[in-house]
Amino acid sequence: MERIPMARLGRPEEVAELAAWPASEKCGFSTGAVHDISGGRAAR
Repeated sequence: MERIPMARLGRPEEVAELAAWPASEKCGFSTGAVHDISGGRAAR
């Protein structure tokens, strides 16, 4: 946990929200992206 800036693991519902977002109407302007769900660990 000390290597994760958010200091916690992601909750399943947080990952599910991110996975569902590209298929939702709220994602009308995105043309593609890479989403990191590491809590910021990959940025360190």
